[in-house]
Amino acid sequence: MKSEYTKWSELGFSKRGILDSILKQWDALISSKRVNEHRIHQFLEKHAHIFFWDGLGFATVVSKLRFGADYVSDFVIVYDNWSNGVRYKFVEIERPDTPPFTMEGVATARLSRAIQQVLSWKIWLNEHPTDAKRLFPSVFHYTETKPVFEFEIVIGTRNNTKHTLENRRVLSETLGIGIRSFDNLKSRASFDVRFHDFSSVGDEVHNFDATTRNKLACPFLFALSDPEWRELTKRRYASSHFMHWAGESLLKLRRENEFAEKFRRYPIRLRTKMKYSTSTAASR
Repeated sequence: MKSEYTKWSELGFSKRGILDSILKQWDALISSKRVNEHRIHQFLEKHAHIFFWDGLGFATVVSKLRFGADYVSDFVIVYDNWSNGVRYKFVEIERPDTPPFTMEGVATARLSRAIQQVLSWKIWLNEHPTDAKRLFPSVFHYTETKPVFEFEIVIGTRNNTKHTLENRRVLSETLGIGIRSFDNLKSRASFDVRFHDFSSVGDEVHNFDATTRNKLACPFLFALSDPEWRELTKRRYASSHFMHWAGESLLKLRRENEFAEKFRRYPIRLRTKMKYSTSTAASR
């Protein structure tokens, strides 16, 4: 009898070929001499739940979220921190072919510009707490609480960064801004991701049936758009757990990319066991 649930966990094993295909496209993109931020953003937007998964509580990703009069974050990653509310990571995407530092260890113009951009976000969030809470809801035991914000800049590659890793570490710790390479995004998708058949963020296991949790676990998803995120956050929060109050709405708003259907139809390639003849076995 065919299972009614999609086995997303097979993406790391018998259906690994689909993930490898996506990563191959990624390698070609970031190594292209004509690469630009727009094309990179489009690719990451399409594969947001593969490249931005980075830890427990990962819930969703929002693309090009606007706040204030002039600010737009390339991506905002949303984490359900259970009763501690919601954590938001703002991500600024630069270019892979631009090193973050010169050979002398001085921040390049692109990195300096990205840092200034992120610092302006920090200032706005601190100076507009009411607006920030409205756009980035977080509750703790049914009362409003201050959301937790983190920041990350993605720039350069391991090759054009390796000579200034200590400079990057010190600057990152001083500013409170993560500075990572584009290779780091691939590493997350290649090795760090553990795909599961059923989503289990927060108390989902108690609040949703298996079918809903199976759908929520799909890794082939576009990031939410700015209007979709605003639609999601219109509703009143009945729980401090993000996925409790947002899970069903997420299923209605978010979009699968074409790899979701490819995955469902992809043939499972079983590992073949090597057969030994009696004479071969006896000679070993």
